[in-house]
Order: sequence, then structure tokens, then C-alpha cells
Amino acid sequence: MDLIGDYDDSSGSSSSSNKDDDRIPTALHGAVGENKFHSNGAHGVKSLSATSTTADDIQIVTRDEAPPTLFHRTVPHQRGCWWTHVYIPIHPSVIKADGLLQGRLMDARHIVASAGLEGPLVRHEEFHISLSRHFALQQGSIDRCVQALRERLQYERTTCVALSSQNVVLVNDERTRGFVVWRCSHGMDHLKRLVGHVDHVLRQYGVEPYYDPPIFHISIASFPGSANLSNGAAQPSPSDDASPPIVPVDVSNIMCSFGNNKFYTIPLG
Repeated sequence: MDLIGDYDDSSGSSSSSNKDDDRIPTALHGAVGENKFHSNGAHGVKSLSATSTTADDIQIVTRDEAPPTLFHRTVPHQRGCWWTHVYIPIHPSVIKADGLLQGRLMDARHIVASAGLEGPLVRHEEFHISLSRHFALQQGSIDRCVQALRERLQYERTTCVALSSQNVVLVNDERTRGFVVWRCSHGMDHLKRLVGHVDHVLRQYGVEPYYDPPIFHISIASFPGSANLSNGAAQPSPSDDASPPIVPVDVSNIMCSFGNNKFYTIPLG
């Protein structure tokens, strides 16, 4: 479902997003990693037996510290088009409060190790809840698309959703990248309504509707390879509580990103 274009840092048309997390593929609309679902083998990823690596062996790195070839862009550039995404931005301070995120990242090392992978685990510094797939949009259509989204969303109000801080794994279509995510546990009806508005507008541009049923989430980290992991499964870890803490998130803006350097904010009422 939701992934991100960490595959290409170039700016300009049809470039991948500069956000961490989550992004989405399928046909023209992506194999960049936010569509965390199904498919076959990981290429170019070294896999180890489950007994040859431990959680302590898994490094946690930032995107800048990760090898530039760790993740591979599989969606070709299209001249005159911009890689586009519609999402709810979440301020990092909300997710990083109380040290909960750091603890969950340490737990996530067990997920990578138990799958027989060597990592590293790339922690995300920006967070969002996706409302669309990633898709290519012609440059001349950007302003018209943003205006249509503004009109469609103008009567939606600010609200609050909640995230469960239990680690869950989602996998991209090619099974070349795994994501450690926190799923939304409250406010799904409102999020589905927002997706309905976005789908209505993007249908005009030939964009495939968002996933049905959707799995609303934020991605806190990602790692190369995922062939041995079950998609969407909750991952027990040493620090998991009987009831994982809930993280409240205010939803007051919708963001549209085009490539790495065009961002439009649509405030909710």
C-alpha cells in the first residue's frame, strides 16, 4: 500500500519522491515501493539463513547513511511527467515523542534478522498516511489537478486519527523491499472518505483507485529484501505490551507532491 521513492534523488520530471516510507506501484503507477504487497523474488539482495544473523547484527541507519544502491527504482522516467503522490503529512515530533519510536526501531531489528536478512534497517525521518497510489502526471496537468482536489476537499473538516504502535510488516509488489509500519486503529471511516474524494479526482487522469480494502499506516523504517516475510502480519517483539501505546495524529492538511520539489498544501476546514 503505501511506499516511497527513495530510489532516485534527482529532481525534475518523473522523479521519485524525497520522502521516506511508504510508496506504491502497479503497472505504470509504481514499483517504487509504496505498494506494499505480493509478487515474487528479491533481486540483488543477499539473504542469510535465519541462524546466521541476529538482531544485534542489524544496523539502523538514516537514508543518507544507507548505500545509494540499497533500493532500486523500477519505474522508468517519463519525459514531461512528474511522479505524484497525495497524502496526509505528519510532523516527525508526533511520532518521535516519548522515545516510543526508537524502541520500536530496536524491536524491528528482530523482524529483519528472523527473515534471514542482513539489513540494514533504514529509519524514516518523514511520516505520512497515503491517500493515493504513486502515479505519473503530465506537467501541464499539475495546477488543474491540485485545483480539482481543493474543490473536492473543501468541505472536509480537521479530524484526529490514531495509530497503533505495534510493528507490522508490509511488502512491495516485487518483494524487494519490506516496510515496518504502524497501522491506523481509529478514524478509518474519515480516511476512507478522503480517499474517495482523491480517487474521484484522479480517475480523470487514468490513475488506478487506491487499495481496497485500504491499509492506512505510516512507515517507520524499510529494509532490502522481504521474500521470507508474511505481508501485513503483526510482529511480536521483546518490548511489545499487551496493548501497544496509541499515537493520536491530527489531520488538518492534505499534501500533494510532484517530484522532489513541487509541494502543494490543501488545508482542511
